[in-house]
Amino acid sequence: MSHKLLTVVCALALVLVSSIGATAAVQNVKVGGDIEIMGVYQNSYDMYNEIELANVTIYDNNGWAGLGGNTVHDFLLTITRLYVSASLTDNVEAYVRVINQRDWDLNYAPFGAVADDVNIDLSYLTLSEMYGYPCSLTIGRQELLYGEGFLVGDGVRGIDASQNYQYDPRKAFDAIKAVWDYEPHQVDVFIAKALEGGNLPFGGPGVGVPAVPTDIDNDLYGVNWNYDGGVYGLWDFALLYNRNNTVGWDAENQTWAISIRGEGNIPSVSVGTLALKGEIVREWGIVEQFANLGTTGVFGSSNDAERLAAWGGYIEGEYTFDNPYFPYFGLGYIYMSGDNYNTDPIEQFNPLFEDEKYGEIADVLYGMGGIAGAAVTAPGAGAVGLGVDTSITNAQIWKLAFGLNPTENTAIDLTFYSLSAAQEVFSASGDSDDHKLFIGSEYDLTFNYNYSEDVTFGLLYALFIPGKYFEWGADDVAGLDINLSNAQEVMGSVKVTF
Repeated sequence: MSHKLLTVVCALALVLVSSIGATAAVQNVKVGGDIEIMGVYQNSYDMYNEIELANVTIYDNNGWAGLGGNTVHDFLLTITRLYVSASLTDNVEAYVRVINQRDWDLNYAPFGAVADDVNIDLSYLTLSEMYGYPCSLTIGRQELLYGEGFLVGDGVRGIDASQNYQYDPRKAFDAIKAVWDYEPHQVDVFIAKALEGGNLPFGGPGVGVPAVPTDIDNDLYGVNWNYDGGVYGLWDFALLYNRNNTVGWDAENQTWAISIRGEGNIPSVSVGTLALKGEIVREWGIVEQFANLGTTGVFGSSNDAERLAAWGGYIEGEYTFDNPYFPYFGLGYIYMSGDNYNTDPIEQFNPLFEDEKYGEIADVLYGMGGIAGAAVTAPGAGAVGLGVDTSITNAQIWKLAFGLNPTENTAIDLTFYSLSAAQEVFSASGDSDDHKLFIGSEYDLTFNYNYSEDVTFGLLYALFIPGKYFEWGADDVAGLDINLSNAQEVMGSVKVTF
């Protein structure tokens, strides 16, 4: 595999240099990359310790009727990336990065390809200082990250989520981006193509439903104005439009979002540093989903267009002590509205292409599809193997963090999350006790050691304690008695950058 990867990179470098040499002189060519190796152990990701039906145990740690379960996952994973960057005359830059992702335990890659596949991760060209103005144009597969990534940051997760998505470093969009940089102002205008054409992997003749149309698209348009106010902080004002007709037959969702974000240090704090950041998002548009199985609680098929009216945002503060070990405390609150299915508008917040993490485990178990993932999926099926969009919505999240640097090359961080549903979830019985169910709490402990400037070792322990939310519908629908168990994860990693 390594010989194949090296051959591909060398070929890319030769083709890039030779193809541009006829029309432009090469100022500089750089070749580099990184290799990350991870060992992962996951326990009780299905969260079900025991299930009884009519006082008879039908599922426990031995699986269904003692036939073996899927409560433990352990694997080794290697992610290799190599890039070639060429700076040309006339302020032109070309950049290509390839990636290989391999699961040691099985002869396939965890992100939808065979183990020896080498895929294009980034591939773009940038034209800078166009016609003598402070403007640039970037065309091709590129990364887009605005603010904390609350709305735009990950162009892969919602399209190609899979069992190990949380370890997938791919974030890129196929996009065209223009940037006007007039300090202290910077304005970005972009269009990103998240999905173009092709059939979705569901439906079609033979299953009693029409074929999915071939002209499916998911396009994201955006304008972001960044202002550097110095002591008054950094500010972002964004307007986004997301058009998505992949949701079903003759159905199309249209989401408009306006966002205001700010961050900065409080200058009046003279001892230590107090940093604040926050963002508020208002969404509107049209929701016309074929089947909504998420945390809105709307089941079944419907092409009736509904008006979207949703809110989201966060506020976080972090105080760093004036101490050689740089200890800090952080407190944050994140809100994403959920849908009240008794009203006409759809109030569920659309996280678009977010790149946030609200707990190493909760991000998967709750984000994997809300009710559809947590309650409808058969226990023991392996919640992390569904290959669905794992973005979190309909949530109120409290975040408490602490950390310090015991030595110059080490860092320890402990983060606590408490998650609850922002809006009541669907109940087959209509029981109001389901209102704002507690999703769960999580503790994430990380340790990082910088072995050198190029090599970093990491260790993570995560513990998720599920709440009442994950018992949804068990008694209402099937008369089940569920005994939940805590989910755990341990991950060790080493990464070299060159």
